[in-house]
Amino acid sequence: MTTQMLERQTGTYIDAEFARIVDELTRRGFLTGAVGAAALLGLSACGTDSSENSISSPAWSFTDDRGNTVTLPKPPARVAAMADDITTILWGAGLHVVATPMVSSTKGVLESIGATTAQIGAITTFGTANPNSPNLERLTSAKPDLILVNRSDENFNKVGDVNLSRIAPTLAFDVTYADIDDAMSKVDRFVTSCGIVLHNTAERTRYEHCKTELKKALASKPGLRVGAVFDFGQAGLAVNVADQWPWMRMLASLGMTFIHVTGTADATSWQTFSYERVPDLPVDLLLVWSGQTPTNPAWGLMPAVKAGQVLNTSEDVTVTYGQWANLLTQITHAVQNATPGIGPR
Repeated sequence: MTTQMLERQTGTYIDAEFARIVDELTRRGFLTGAVGAAALLGLSACGTDSSENSISSPAWSFTDDRGNTVTLPKPPARVAAMADDITTILWGAGLHVVATPMVSSTKGVLESIGATTAQIGAITTFGTANPNSPNLERLTSAKPDLILVNRSDENFNKVGDVNLSRIAPTLAFDVTYADIDDAMSKVDRFVTSCGIVLHNTAERTRYEHCKTELKKALASKPGLRVGAVFDFGQAGLAVNVADQWPWMRMLASLGMTFIHVTGTADATSWQTFSYERVPDLPVDLLLVWSGQTPTNPAWGLMPAVKAGQVLNTSEDVTVTYGQWANLLTQITHAVQNATPGIGPR
């Protein structure tokens, strides 16, 4: 296990360290112009704040999903996120980030969980047309004291710890492949550790209630076989491999039975079925996440489609307890109205 330390000291050390950072970043071309200078001057100013050197100030530390621990003199007050998924989960829990890439759909998600236009406008955005090349000068201008990254996020892998750590220490959370409850609980613990009262307590209670209701609905429909459609196109219908997706593992833990599909070396998370084979899939209930409907005539030949046993939703599923509760409610209604055994055997 490694530990990143943000040490705040005074006197000769800070002057020398400041000079070293300026020289290093200038030589590498990492920061240029007034933005970089302002950020570094901010670092120097923080280093001379005697209140942060007080022995009475308790240190703050948190261990991420890589096993790395970040230790700071006090809880972080300006948190940036390298992934919008983290931004929205944090926001739902009560922590408002100072910077995020902000892809086109993120604003709508933030609005749906209560963010105002003014709050969204106050966030520094550093996304670019190339998702693997975030604008690090804009990120630096937000003066974060901690940066959160998605452990599996390509933006972070491209930038790397080395560059980001010159702006602020980093913590990595797995919000893509970790189990749903584990990921959200980890975020809750982080937000609480920052001294913020959780805003999602009622939503979490509703989420747990919705899981219970779905479990009861599934128990009342023995033999119901479910297929989750990942995508569709000219090649055919892509059906999710259940154990590769955290949300499918969560639904399976509540009693949902997914049809067995196997991925390939090129696509481990789904299997594509040609439209000639689609009507023969042994499925009674279809979950379609795209919010759209396949136009190929073979889709309409599926018994589940003929019976109207299709849940077509574009609900975001990795955001907050509240949105998960909404989705679980939709799934529960679909299960309650479904008839097991209508698909091919």
